[in-house]
Amino acid sequence: MQRPEKADYYYRLGVPSEAPLADIKSAYRELVKQRHPDRQAPGTTRSRPFLQVQEAYEVLRDPTQRSIYDREYPKLRLQWENYRAWLRRKSKRQANEDKQRQEPQQGAKRKRDEQDRDSPPRRPPPSARPSQPEQSQLEKEEAKEAQTRVVEDNRRREFAMRSQSAMEAADKKRADQHRQAEKNWRQAQDKRYKEMMAEARRVEKEHLRRAKVDRRLEQLRQQEAEKLAEDRRKGSGNQQEAAKKRAAQERAARENASKEEAARQRASREKAAHEQAARDQAARERATHEREHEEARKSRRAELEARAEERSKEAARRARGRNEQAAQERLRDQRLAEAAQRVDQTNQADKGEAEASSYQHLELEESPAA
Repeated sequence: MQRPEKADYYYRLGVPSEAPLADIKSAYRELVKQRHPDRQAPGTTRSRPFLQVQEAYEVLRDPTQRSIYDREYPKLRLQWENYRAWLRRKSKRQANEDKQRQEPQQGAKRKRDEQDRDSPPRRPPPSARPSQPEQSQLEKEEAKEAQTRVVEDNRRREFAMRSQSAMEAADKKRADQHRQAEKNWRQAQDKRYKEMMAEARRVEKEHLRRAKVDRRLEQLRQQEAEKLAEDRRKGSGNQQEAAKKRAAQERAARENASKEEAARQRASREKAAHEQAARDQAARERATHEREHEEARKSRRAELEARAEERSKEAARRARGRNEQAAQERLRDQRLAEAAQRVDQTNQADKGEAEASSYQHLELEESPAA
């Protein structure tokens, strides 16, 4: 990734883009104290940070240069953020690669040390050169370890590539968000600029209208002054007569005003009297209406009470009629029961007499036979 052409002066001084000039000066003083060439070795590369701070301060302390720089700063800040993120990813990737290269060597050395520590002590071979079977075994182990290292390297490389792609996607998303934020900011700035321009045009129109009105008033005043001067020149001989006329006019105006005031007061008094009479009439009508309403309510209450009393009397009369009817029905039932009882007694007596007569008749029939 290519380094941006212009420097990030706010990042160099460690201040935000909306920082005032006082904060920029204080940050510049602190950085100058830390990075001044007198505190470092003169003529070395350590004087470069001081020159960078000096360059940033020279641009930001000038209002004109700072305004020009601020117009380009949102895009420049986004470029520098992407570049710094790329540098961080690159350094992290290099560190991971160095660590991955060192891990297999350290693992093989650790494994050999563990094998040497765990294996029993052996007698040294008679010769410094190992035998052919032992050499083939070592070659097999080394080939196996190399294959394992290749597999691990491929796995780590694949993981690093996936991580890098994920980080690049996140950086792309962040860059899109920054671009969208910058777009929204530019739209807001354009909207604010349009509103400010519309307000400026409105203020300018109002100012022109007021200036036109002021010029018209000034012309009218000048015309009136010229007319008065002309009248003064023409009527210098008739000033007394004009004064008398003005006095008469003023007196007539005062009389008319006094008459109008008296008429207005008289009209106000008549209006007040009329309103008072209307209020009194309304009060009387309201009192009459309330009295009639109260009488109607009383008559209605008396009528309701009379109706209630009549209904109670009618209910009592009906109750008495029902009681008398019930008593008559009970008396009739009693008489019917007594009559039925007498009929039963008569029937029983007739039955006894019939039985007795039949018995006597049987006895009479049996006696001649005997």
